[in-house]
Amino acid sequence: MSKSASPGDLSDAGFSPGGVSKGSVAAGMMSNTAKAGSDMGAVPDLQSAGAKSSNLSQSSTTRGALDTSGFQSGGVAKGSVGAQIMSDSAKSGQGGRLVSTLQSVGAKK
Repeated sequence: MSKSASPGDLSDAGFSPGGVSKGSVAAGMMSNTAKAGSDMGAVPDLQSAGAKSSNLSQSSTTRGALDTSGFQSGGVAKGSVGAQIMSDSAKSGQGGRLVSTLQSVGAKK
């Protein structure tokens, strides 16, 4: 990926070496994905990068994973997990840089 989210961006969103933080944007992303009954999309890649304190660019996030999460080339899909993440991030003030990176990468990948 050409754009990356730093380990700090992943941690701010709740994807950290200690696991997914309770009440974080990351926890919400996992919960919303499970409620939607969809493929986990980009969540496993984000978890892996966060656990390793890696940049998102060092993860294996694919076009399909981004699409599944709602971060699509045409923008964030209405009603998607991505749309919910954007809302959660705006409400909590957490994870904004990660969300913007996912939007950017999803639009370009």
